[in-house]
Amino acid sequence: MTIMMKLKKKTIMTKTKIMTMAKSIMKQKKMKTVKKLLALCSVIFILSMYSAATTYASNSVQLQTQTSQSNTAGIAVDGYYDDWVDKPMSKLTWNSNNGTANHDVSLIKDDNYIYIYVGMHPNYNSPMPIDAIYLSINNVECQLFVRYVNAQNTVDWGHQVNLNQNGTFLGLHPFTYYPNNSLGDAAITVSQGNPNDRMEIRINIKDLEKVMSLKSGTINNGSQIKLRMPNVGGGSIELLGTSTGALLGIILCAGTVIIVKLRRNNKARLV
Repeated sequence: MTIMMKLKKKTIMTKTKIMTMAKSIMKQKKMKTVKKLLALCSVIFILSMYSAATTYASNSVQLQTQTSQSNTAGIAVDGYYDDWVDKPMSKLTWNSNNGTANHDVSLIKDDNYIYIYVGMHPNYNSPMPIDAIYLSINNVECQLFVRYVNAQNTVDWGHQVNLNQNGTFLGLHPFTYYPNNSLGDAAITVSQGNPNDRMEIRINIKDLEKVMSLKSGTINNGSQIKLRMPNVGGGSIELLGTSTGALLGIILCAGTVIIVKLRRNNKARLV
């Protein structure tokens, strides 16, 4: 049984248990209507939250998902990567037979920044790809690359990153080709073995919106965010901008309360 099938089976079993709880609550005659309603709302909310938070990532799928409002606390672009240990990871891969092209990638955001982490497989022998980083917002794509910055806040073409020399390179920035502006900061560590080359990027959301001619606030308003890095692996990672599951749960609960109140008012009028 594949990882995907196991996760789906586990999800179905969990949702079945929650629905069984809901049916049990509705059958309890001794429970007062208000208590029954509150209990049912709690079950609906839990179910909606579970549905929204559950994502599936498999090496065999071309599109992987990660929840957007992941915990970004503690992330500093400083060449130390222990702050990524508890962050969600997906695999970008070209499905190599020996697994050397299966690389860890994370895409998360908060209200101010989009964060990208790339960790190359320990047995991968080529340099860290720092070009052809494609970030799309609602299917509008922007190509990024990582270089040093000059005094004009554009690319310092005379100062190249030596990806064949071991060490940590700070002071790097993600750029767009046109207009050629820095959108944040980045760090790269070149090493061999385990861990292998790693990179972390922080992209300023307001600057990205300006470069892409997006209305201010677009990215934080439930936008679909995708990352693809063809020099790292095939497929893409999708970041779900706003979780609608919790909102759905709240709406269902509110709707249930309103319906009950309307029915009570109608009964009172008939009496």
